[in-house]
Amino acid sequence: MSQDEIRLSSQLVRLSMQSGRHTWIGSLLFAVLFSLIWWREQQSVGVFFWCAAIGLLLLARGFLCSRVLSRRDGPPPIADLAYTALAAAEGFSWALGLVLFRVDDPFTFLVQFTLSVGVLIGLLLPYGAMARSWLAAAVPLAAA
Repeated sequence: MSQDEIRLSSQLVRLSMQSGRHTWIGSLLFAVLFSLIWWREQQSVGVFFWCAAIGLLLLARGFLCSRVLSRRDGPPPIADLAYTALAAAEGFSWALGLVLFRVDDPFTFLVQFTLSVGVLIGLLLPYGAMARSWLAAAVPLAAA
């Protein structure tokens, strides 16, 4: 890699993480709304644990972004891989929620589908600047 490619990659990581530092709050709100669909059902304990796991992943994303952005010398090369791994974990967690908590009611399905589209679009903010990270998050969600 040339110095220009390294500098460009570093700036894309920084741009993506600047957005990821704050967008975890909106993603957590989507997880809570998704969980509220199932709150009165028999699987309320399972959806609570799923929502807590998503919340921990989102907090980890916010923490990683804050730590990397606080460095004066720019993001280290491993930050890109760690961010992509968190993106993949987030995408798989959302896909797991869609698979485990399927709905039969057409109205509830429409609400769940709308939330899923909102999450998919919402993944563009923290991961859109880095195509590999966005695909790692979006492909599992789209496959579910």
